[in-house]
Amino acid sequence: MDTEGVKEALLAELDTVEKELNELGVKNEETGMWEVRMNVDTSATEPDELADRVEDYEEQQDEIDILQERRQDILTALKTLG
Repeated sequence: MDTEGVKEALLAELDTVEKELNELGVKNEETGMWEVRMNVDTSATEPDELADRVEDYEEQQDEIDILQERRQDILTALKTLG
């Protein structure tokens, strides 16, 4: 089995996943986890606008959770390969 080729593919995927995480959020250096980047916009005062913001936040958090899980899977695979 060509472990070097697998490692290179995993490292490339790790890079892609981390770029996507950085687009969606910011890394908390204390926990090592990404958090949704909040856009502070106080112009939303109507209930439907506020609901849209909450929905956007939840969607971004769901995406971050999936990417963080994928990132952890990649790191585990890399560790296993040595």
